[in-house]
Amino acid sequence: MRNPWLSRNPWMSLWMSGANTVFHTWRAHAVNAASRTLRAQVNATAPASTSGNQPPSWIFKRLAPKNDRSTVRNSAKSGISPQSGQRRRNRR
Repeated sequence: MRNPWLSRNPWMSLWMSGANTVFHTWRAHAVNAASRTLRAQVNATAPASTSGNQPPSWIFKRLAPKNDRSTVRNSAKSGISPQSGQRRRNRR
């Protein structure tokens, strides 16, 4: 006699397909509800500049350079300067 649990059952396949559809639909609704709740909580909180996630503004003033930075790049001391994208070669 053949074992009936090992044979294919089309009704069981249909039932499992329907159960999987219901479960995945429920899961998608739950994930969407959780993300909506989280997004609402994040939007309800204060911005990052006042919530303590960033350093106070006076620290930036202390770290700022005292003198203005030079805007000239590769300023040559002699009258000959390399072209853009070229390296200066040592002359012997």
